[in-house]
Amino acid sequence: MAIEEIPTGGSGEGALEQRTTLDGADFIFRFWLNQRESRWYLDLYDADRSLIAGGIKIRPNIDLLDRLRHDARRPPGVIMALDVLSQGASPRTAISPGPDDLGDRVKLLYVDAAELGI
Repeated sequence: MAIEEIPTGGSGEGALEQRTTLDGADFIFRFWLNQRESRWYLDLYDADRSLIAGGIKIRPNIDLLDRLRHDARRPPGVIMALDVLSQGASPRTAISPGPDDLGDRVKLLYVDAAELGI
């Protein structure tokens, strides 16, 4: 599978943790809602629960793991949030998912290494 949706467990729950397999390796995703900002964040762990990256603001139309491009522990593909209502919007104009948007208006997608030619 070249592109797959990463389950987010539904919107508005406040926090969710799940194990997901990407390119044959297990990762733990922890989604949490910053109440003050009304925006979702992501913490990413390896299968042994070692933090790879924390406090990643989920913003549409960018590689959420771009700042980790040289970290061998990260998934080799690209994780992006896709706003299904504003496809094609630039990252500057796209709106981050609010409490009820993650998994509904905004889908989290993984483009695997094979699709990227890595």
